[in-house]
Amino acid sequence: VEKPLMVISNGELVDTKDNADGTRTFHYKTEKPYPNYLTSFAVGEYIDITQRSGDTEIHTFGYPDEKDGIEATIVRLPEMVNYFSQVTGVKYPFRRYSQVTVQDYIFPGFVGQNTAATMSDNMIDDHGTHEDFRYLWDGVEAQSLASQWFGNLMTPREWRDVWLNQSFSHYFDELFNIHKNGNDEFLTYSHSNDQSTDLSVWKSGYRRPVVTRNYNDLDVFSTDNYATIRGTLVLHMLRKQLGDANWWRAIRHYVRSNADKQVSTEDLRIAIEETTGESIGWFFDQWLYKMGHPIFEITKNYDESKKQLLLKVKQIQKIDPNDGYPQVEYFQGKLEIEIDDEIRQVWLKPQEQNIFTFKRDERPKFVNFDHENTWIKEVKFEKSQTELLYQLRNSTDILAKREAINELSMIAQNEKTVAKDRSQILSALREIALGDSYWRLRIGALSQLQSIAVKTSGEKPLELDDETTSMLLTIIDKEGSWLRASAINFLGMTKQANFADVYIDAFNDKSDRVINSAAKALGKSKSRKAFSALVKLRERPSWKSQSLISTLDGLKELGDPRGIDIALEALNDKELPRWWLATPIWDYPITAVDTLVALGKPEAAYPILLKRFKMSIEDNDLNDIFSNVLLIARLGDPRSKEVFEILKTEFKDDENAMQAVVQYEKQFEQTQ
Repeated sequence: VEKPLMVISNGELVDTKDNADGTRTFHYKTEKPYPNYLTSFAVGEYIDITQRSGDTEIHTFGYPDEKDGIEATIVRLPEMVNYFSQVTGVKYPFRRYSQVTVQDYIFPGFVGQNTAATMSDNMIDDHGTHEDFRYLWDGVEAQSLASQWFGNLMTPREWRDVWLNQSFSHYFDELFNIHKNGNDEFLTYSHSNDQSTDLSVWKSGYRRPVVTRNYNDLDVFSTDNYATIRGTLVLHMLRKQLGDANWWRAIRHYVRSNADKQVSTEDLRIAIEETTGESIGWFFDQWLYKMGHPIFEITKNYDESKKQLLLKVKQIQKIDPNDGYPQVEYFQGKLEIEIDDEIRQVWLKPQEQNIFTFKRDERPKFVNFDHENTWIKEVKFEKSQTELLYQLRNSTDILAKREAINELSMIAQNEKTVAKDRSQILSALREIALGDSYWRLRIGALSQLQSIAVKTSGEKPLELDDETTSMLLTIIDKEGSWLRASAINFLGMTKQANFADVYIDAFNDKSDRVINSAAKALGKSKSRKAFSALVKLRERPSWKSQSLISTLDGLKELGDPRGIDIALEALNDKELPRWWLATPIWDYPITAVDTLVALGKPEAAYPILLKRFKMSIEDNDLNDIFSNVLLIARLGDPRSKEVFEILKTEFKDDENAMQAVVQYEKQFEQTQ
């Protein structure tokens, strides 16, 4: 390659040779055989940030102007290597590990290439941004690293077993999340997202078993919900089914006995049965080789005379006779039920109805079916306001608490709810928001308080009582970044100018999440101080133009026409640092376009974007083409029709590109 470019590839760098023609040759050698689809080559002008974990060399290759961001992003990487080595019972299986950032690489993209993972440069952040979003960026790194064990050290024997790569690497990235950030973070973020994504995909009609030879598109099959997310959820269920001690004995035996081999799903089953002595074939058949999930309908009754709680659990899911994949009629397995102050484990039999009885000296105050929401399932279980309030305050399961928050909010927003009951709910939600629960739960309480206030106020600015206002100001003054940002957003919906100084003071915060919320709130306040404060905010140093994004967001809310020139100036500047994530909160050109639309001047942006679009067509740069189309579609300028005619001619023979064209054209048409 031409100097000063460098090549990063799999294995170890044996030597680098300078050639007479001004190029350099890089020679890499791998230690062990590996699947050829995991071969990667990255060429660019990079700096190498090195770390160590024991005997393992760690190299992260990034762009020279992002050195500080690279160092912030990889701060936990050596700890990940050590953690995965400990829990699998096998040290990192190679002498060197590299990761290289690449521009225009889909985020998070395909990761886990043999000893040299390719990452999107969007994951590189400064210390402040990384501190706020650590749970996201760490997960990308951890999943790629875990793939060195699950995908490289062990390789699926055939594609039907690809979940042994995808799900195991995602599962282990979640384990590191628990190890570093705690179980509440795992439950309220990654596990909840996995559960909701899996059920959403199922309800969309795309359905299959995790393990099957019956597939049409290998690219889709190897990266879809079932290969990644559902398989991960199955592993969490399997761990609960076996118990921690048995689980870790089985996993370490599976990894050690299959290192440097091709593996199948049956090898995992055999490893479990060899270490635990349990027959687990039914579990694999139910959750991996067949498809479906239970839909539970639950009723309860307390018998005062017998001092006994009766819990009826009915499975109401139906077999789809039109689907050719094997399906489960009724599900079985261990399941945890929280009743007041204790957790009871039951065995669900594979039948339509299970009846469980529990000796209780008094009527239970709440019942939480499936503690920590481990099972893939749907549940119908009615609870009273009294039960939900007790569950919110006393459950040991943060997901049960969040369920209670959401259900109580719905009760409070119901017009039939009497004032006394609504007041009880508001008091409980404020109690959680101001308490010492995990921050995500507290934000959930704030969010529902806001929803209730919006329902009450209708289209008018929020009118908050003294208790709620005091609560928000206390949180803004004392809490962490996400809670402060949420409280500022809530307070900003009052649109009251007398809070302007609160928002302007927040511009000094270390967190850009807080600053962005404050900028929007200040704009909504229409304060006379707003315009000058927002313009000055642009000058605050920030990573990838976050201060500019906050300025634009604030000006959009303010509605001052003087903001037009600032938005046009931002749109004209193509050289500012940015993410390429196609969302306004991360990408300043999108925010600039949205600001111009809000200020009634979209036509001023169209000539700028049309010129860029035509240049990208001439250069045949797909990323630039569709980045410009995204902006043009958001503008809603009637002249944009010519852009879509050009696209239809240019990509008439490209099915994938035409799908994107149709999508953006629909978005444009919705603005007309």
